[in-house]
Amino acid sequence: MGGLIKEEIFTTIKKIRFIVLTALLFIGAAAMLIYTKNGYFNDLTCLFALIKYINNGFNPGMGAILLFSVYRKRYTNASITQAEQHGAKRSTAVIARAAAGSIILAVCYAVFALLLVILCAAFGANFTAAQTGMLLTELLTGCIAAVTLYNGVLFWLYLFAFPAIPMVLYAALFWLPYIIFVESGITDNIFFKVCSFVFPNCGMDVFSASLIYGNPKWIHVLICIAYIVLTMFLTAVVFNLKKFKVKKKKGEEAPEVQAATVSPEDPVKETL
Repeated sequence: MGGLIKEEIFTTIKKIRFIVLTALLFIGAAAMLIYTKNGYFNDLTCLFALIKYINNGFNPGMGAILLFSVYRKRYTNASITQAEQHGAKRSTAVIARAAAGSIILAVCYAVFALLLVILCAAFGANFTAAQTGMLLTELLTGCIAAVTLYNGVLFWLYLFAFPAIPMVLYAALFWLPYIIFVESGITDNIFFKVCSFVFPNCGMDVFSASLIYGNPKWIHVLICIAYIVLTMFLTAVVFNLKKFKVKKKKGEEAPEVQAATVSPEDPVKETL
């Protein structure tokens, strides 16, 4: 499995689309701080602007970029071939690909956290230790939600072998709850509490707040772990049912037709 994970990581991060889109996402944080700096700028406005960018830009964007980068032409066939080349079961290949994506996400969030700390120091935000901790907690819980949602929407990538649906689903599940609940200021009603046990990002918002106030609600982390295990199992089931499709060129007979036209008594045809 280690070989599969390593191959998947380096295959993904070397793609031009991953490098360019991720760089743009990182540059967006600097652009947002420059825009904020031109207005009324202090530690609080900087902190709120960064948190808003994390939730509106980085969280929904990073996973969507990764899904777009993981996709390759003839995705199902490529996935089956990759597993066979490594002598691995399909279920093992599913776990390896999920693990590779999770590692890439974790590293991207860690690099982004370091970038934000450097940018805040460069722009003179003068964060206190508590404010820095709040920002890093926001990124940590966002990373947990990102890994959970990424593993969940991989199911749709195996099901349809097309990246648009998983990308839209990932971005919507991350962005819409933030707009509906957090930016609207209705996180104290019963509907949000119910959603926090259904949607990983809502649960991580609750966990983030509870962590800051020193009373962490670990149930939401356990729910994320349960989601990862369940969706990975469903993905493995779907992938095991997939068949290797042979692409037939124009004017070429299907393999089964060719086999039927070859007579066992004709050595020339058998050779061909």
